[in-house]
Amino acid sequence: MAVPPILDRDRPAPSIPMPERDPSAFGAGIGEGVSAIGGAIQHVATAADSTRYALGDAARQQQMGAVFRQQQADQTQKDPSGAGFADAIGEQFDKIYGGVDLPRDPELRQRAQVQLTQDRARWMEQAQGWEMNARATAMADNAGQAINLYANDLGQTAPTDTVGALAAFHATLQKIDTMVAGTAGLHPEAAIHLRRQGSQEASDQLVHGLIDRGALSTAREIVDGGGVNATVTPQKLNEFNARIDAEQRRLEAQQRAAIALGKSQAEQSIALVNSRLGDGVRVPEADLAQAATLAHTFGLEDKAYNLEVARQRQNINIESESWTPQQYQDEINRIAALGPKASEPEQVRLDQLRKIVGQRTTQFHDNPGAYAAANGAPPPTIDADSGHGFAERAQWRASVQRSTGAWTPTLSKEEAAPWIEKVQHGAPADRLATAQWINQWGGEAPNVLRQIDPNQDSAFSQAVKLGSVSTASMRDALAGPDALKALGGEGKAFHIDPLNSQQILSDGTKLTPDTLFGLGARSALSARGASFAAGVLENAKAIYASTAQKNGWDIFHPGEFQRSIQRAAGGREVGNGQWVGGFGTHNGQTILLPSNMSQQDFDRRLARATPDDLFRAGGHVGPAYGNGQSLTAGELKALTPVAVGSGRYIFRTGNAYVMAKRGEHGKVQPGQFYVLDMSQIPAG
Repeated sequence: MAVPPILDRDRPAPSIPMPERDPSAFGAGIGEGVSAIGGAIQHVATAADSTRYALGDAARQQQMGAVFRQQQADQTQKDPSGAGFADAIGEQFDKIYGGVDLPRDPELRQRAQVQLTQDRARWMEQAQGWEMNARATAMADNAGQAINLYANDLGQTAPTDTVGALAAFHATLQKIDTMVAGTAGLHPEAAIHLRRQGSQEASDQLVHGLIDRGALSTAREIVDGGGVNATVTPQKLNEFNARIDAEQRRLEAQQRAAIALGKSQAEQSIALVNSRLGDGVRVPEADLAQAATLAHTFGLEDKAYNLEVARQRQNINIESESWTPQQYQDEINRIAALGPKASEPEQVRLDQLRKIVGQRTTQFHDNPGAYAAANGAPPPTIDADSGHGFAERAQWRASVQRSTGAWTPTLSKEEAAPWIEKVQHGAPADRLATAQWINQWGGEAPNVLRQIDPNQDSAFSQAVKLGSVSTASMRDALAGPDALKALGGEGKAFHIDPLNSQQILSDGTKLTPDTLFGLGARSALSARGASFAAGVLENAKAIYASTAQKNGWDIFHPGEFQRSIQRAAGGREVGNGQWVGGFGTHNGQTILLPSNMSQQDFDRRLARATPDDLFRAGGHVGPAYGNGQSLTAGELKALTPVAVGSGRYIFRTGNAYVMAKRGEHGKVQPGQFYVLDMSQIPAG
């Protein structure tokens, strides 16, 4: 803050002139004293003494001036208020002039003493004046600093509303006035200047402080409303308005830039969330809510709507993770029945359920165990090496299958993977080890086999099933590929010698493996399909090769191959040429016997079966021709039974099969064959 000229301590220091002497001063009167004697007597000693003193006095005056200036500099550095400066000058004067050798002439001595007193008084007067000026300047500086503090505090802390800001402004002016009035010794002109300067500084800090803190409307109201008109110049008011206008433009530009940047960042964030949703990532609810808030904030209402729909769809996906296929259908039917009365969220729900029901149903049927795990019933742990936990896993699988109504795999994909690898890419020894491991599951083995080899008609699957009736047949079937290689391949193992009557029928037909299989086995397996028959034939060749290798045969034995066909079909030789399971005959036609029945057992049961037995064993339906006419028990028994698996049979009549008929007056349905379960026929 500016200081009035009369208090400006930075103005040039007061000049330090030699103390002025009047005409009667000592130095000027030397010549007159000599003249008063009449000029007659020029006492050499007196003149010399006077000259000495005058020269010394001039040197002391110069020294005193230098000391005065040095003392000023030291005082300004040490204490700008000037306190003690005059006393210090007095001490310096006394030190310089103390013990001065005065002239010996009495009159000259008296004049010198008077001169010393006058010189000291003049130096002290100048020192006291400088000290007073320094003190006044310091007081003004202190007051100015206090004003700066008051004004700065106002600019930083004044309320940002107009009424509060003006109240703080007037309170600050009052503080300044009180401070100035309480400053003792302050020159009146300095007090006036300080009050004026304080009001201007307070006005400036108030307006600029409001602008700096973003309270532009308050600053505008104070400037335009005359709140500071009495304390600043019109030029300053124009400066305030220009600053407010510039800041307003800056803030508007900054706001536009911030909005544009924020909108761009919001769009990027929303796009990232949508990308995660599109990739099937489960996005946390908080992330979705944040993205929706960003969309609303920047007016991206279309994106906000899409996010809300995406949130609903994700929640539906999560909610329905553990549903059964029937639950999906029930909910779809419920909402669909509402028609146009369905709310918008319900419409979104219906649309999403329809989108995922197919995939979820497939997933459910592929692995109902995952459904059970999601509902708090994870599969028990198993030890594949020791067999520990097999029984518990089988119980769990049966329980899940009953509750879901869907086939449930026994193994997880990870558990099944190494065994699948052995079957598909392993050596015969690996396939044998896998078959043995599967059969360790006991009654659960068929379910485990279905996972490891879904093709139930394959030679491997059929070989595994042989293990339940004959471990030797299973082992020979799975070791057969290696044995066949050792025999030199099929060409050598099944070579037909034209001169060997055992290998050729009387009509010239060569008894090759395919010929032998086609003599009856193929037709007996017709209902099981060509791939099943091919699997039986492949295992028959493998079993024969294992047998031939063990016996060291180097020629093909058709009779032994027929035994291999029996074994490959699940037959087990019990002595005296009798077989349990395998192939048999009925009414002169080759049939596949149940795995636990001999030819005699089969014939006896079927012969003794009553109409009621046939009705119950047929699943409580009766046999009928395609035209609906019922068959008698005798008519049914006269037909050829064709195995369909697990001891169950359909009956061939000409080129068709017997149909199922419910009740005496019931109708037959296309494709619904009469199926007889031989295990349900009493043994008799």
